[in-house]
Amino acid sequence: MIRLAAILAVLVCLTGPVEAGGPERIWIDSDAACTGAPHKDPDDCLAVWALARDGAVDIAGLSSAFGNVGVSEADATLADLAARIGGLPPVLAGAAGPLRHRKSAAPTDAANGMCEALADGPLTIVALAPLTNVSEAFATCPERIPNVTRIVFVGGRRAGHVFHP
Repeated sequence: MIRLAAILAVLVCLTGPVEAGGPERIWIDSDAACTGAPHKDPDDCLAVWALARDGAVDIAGLSSAFGNVGVSEADATLADLAARIGGLPPVLAGAAGPLRHRKSAAPTDAANGMCEALADGPLTIVALAPLTNVSEAFATCPERIPNVTRIVFVGGRRAGHVFHP
């Protein structure tokens, strides 16, 4: 319930009247777990759905990451959600675990996609998952960090809470 309240706060921060320059470009990074997972957590899917319906934002990218579920399940869940909503960019797979556990030095599709979106101009990053993809993107294209308008994230954990995967 605390996480759902945090997601609603994110939505309130991002919504508002459309500026004269058009909708705010955003990138959503998520560990969506709103389908058949044993650890269901619908907040990310509700956030993506609400933001997709909001005329004040333009979703420039969607990426998956580990967190509530593994990256492959988050990727499949987001791809299914994007197909149901329609008109969203393809979901790019991100980090399967923390950076210190990475076996490959090559950036993920999510990090590369975020860098491409940053090359296109100002971008707000909505991080609903661990910040691994954001960190990797910043390491991959540090010269584009000035194009980050802001980062809105859901972070932290309560004492004793263990992430699922």
